[in-house]
Amino acid sequence: MLTRTALFLLLMLLCLLAAGCESWRNRPPRGWHEQEVASIPYNEHSLVNYRLAKQYIAQGRYELARYRLQQAFNAARTKPEQQMIQRELDNCNRLIQANR
Repeated sequence: MLTRTALFLLLMLLCLLAAGCESWRNRPPRGWHEQEVASIPYNEHSLVNYRLAKQYIAQGRYELARYRLQQAFNAARTKPEQQMIQRELDNCNRLIQANR
């Protein structure tokens, strides 16, 4: 009985070691995450506010959308980003005027 238990424990230990060795071989090389990072020239805060504004527009909450678009415009870094947000801000202002 004791030998069966010892044999079982030895077998389990070997399985664990084999599984650990397998995961070590499949581990990605060091620095892999640094190679796959994509970068965009837009400001993170600007994009968050822009996304919230688009959600507010879809919900019909135009004043909140306008506020978020203004925040996005102020945080924008690049000219194309500012132009994109300005177009959305103009459209939002038109929607507000149409609902008054």
